[in-house]
Amino acid sequence: MSNSERNGRASTLCIELNKEVKRAGTLSELENIYLTAPDMDVVNVATFWIKLSEISGRGDLKACQQFARKRLLGKTLAFAPNMELRPLANALYALGKLSVR
Repeated sequence: MSNSERNGRASTLCIELNKEVKRAGTLSELENIYLTAPDMDVVNVATFWIKLSEISGRGDLKACQQFARKRLLGKTLAFAPNMELRPLANALYALGKLSVR
């Protein structure tokens, strides 16, 4: 498999992952998606943040904060040096909405 085929496959997987994340309705669903995700890109991480902030408004804020700290912060920090402004802004917005400190 060539590099472009691998990149195309990775892109397709990331697009499908984003669709799954957007369909999640509960924290449990979001956690399951996160734990079974084969690979993630920066847009996926930002989408997880936004979805988590939406879910936190309908449920347990503390559990959402814990998920953010345990799962998303490290992955976000790994991507941060190369993040474009929109995904970074989405992650920061969600951090603020979740009151993650």
